[in-house]
Amino acid sequence: MGDYYDILEVPHDASDEDIKRSYRKLALKYHPDKAGAAGEAKFKEINAAYEVLSNPEKKKIYDRYGETGLNAMDGPMQSVVPLGAMNAVIPVVVLFLFLITAMQLIFLAFIAAYNNHKLQSWNYVKVFSPLFVSDVLVGVPALILFILLPCVLGGRFLFAMLSLLLVMLCSVLLTILIPIAKDRNDQRVREGRTDFLKWRVWLIPGYILSVFFVLFVCLAAFPSKEKKEAMKAYRLKRLANYQPISFIFKLLAALCVPVFFALIACRSDNTITINYFIVIGVPMYVATFFIILDYVITRILQCVLTVEDDDDDNNNNNENENNENNNNNNERPNRDENNQYSTDEGEAPPRGNNNNNENNNNNNNKNKKKGTTVCAVYNCCGLLFKIFGLLS
Repeated sequence: MGDYYDILEVPHDASDEDIKRSYRKLALKYHPDKAGAAGEAKFKEINAAYEVLSNPEKKKIYDRYGETGLNAMDGPMQSVVPLGAMNAVIPVVVLFLFLITAMQLIFLAFIAAYNNHKLQSWNYVKVFSPLFVSDVLVGVPALILFILLPCVLGGRFLFAMLSLLLVMLCSVLLTILIPIAKDRNDQRVREGRTDFLKWRVWLIPGYILSVFFVLFVCLAAFPSKEKKEAMKAYRLKRLANYQPISFIFKLLAALCVPVFFALIACRSDNTITINYFIVIGVPMYVATFFIILDYVITRILQCVLTVEDDDDDNNNNNENENNENNNNNNERPNRDENNQYSTDEGEAPPRGNNNNNENNNNNNNKNKKKGTTVCAVYNCCGLLFKIFGLLS
């Protein structure tokens, strides 16, 4: 469904009285008894929009969060975290993010000092100790949510959230296993032993993480029918048609994660001897390329094609208005039986149809100019992509 204010044909700052007045006018116009079956769908949209905008609480949520906020208010998560309580949760989330970021920075400082031989008495477990604090901050809430979510959610959204939580738990497990395995291998080097631990085995949580990450991307980015209809409701028809291609780009970026873990495990075990820059860099660069490409195309489609769809809607509205005016002029009573007007009495022939035709032509010319501008911008964007492809 589109914007509720547009459905009721009122501005966003309209008063309650204006909303009520416009609702009554449109309800009379599109009532099924008057407009027939053709106006039934529009009548339902008008009632749904008025139900929200006439309720102060729902109107406040809609103005702040949009239709997504209304769905969250009526959804299963409302019984767990009410929408109004999110304001109290946000400071806690910000605090957690700050602590996690601080631990990451401390870890980077430790690893740099260790590699510069300033912490020679330390081992990798001590170097990774800031990450253990992050593991507690991330792992405990993730484990609690993993247990509670099946009680309140269902369907594809539940599987997507569970996949994301499993990704987080696997990353926690990796930060624990990697320093342990590294210290054991270093100890065996000092003892002159060659039976090192195989990284292909110790990085198994990374493989599991990759599987659930790809599954999460598939569930979250899948171009469902509901997602396309929601975009079309906001006049983003071309963006809705682009969703299958966007899904492919996101899936290709996600597949770089299992490739990364496979390459890093083989390189650590000396199964392959290529440079670490290639092992680490290539998957990251490929994933970044697909992410940026998808983002740029999405932004272009949002900015350009929304205007094009608005022009199409304006053309349709102008045609409907002209048709209504023509019908009104045709329904006027004739002055005499022969439909002729006497010029001797000072009456001129009606020019309503001619004026409507002139207005229609002017509107069409304006819309053609707008359409030409949109096409020019779109073609320029396409040319830039071609040039970028040649340069790369």
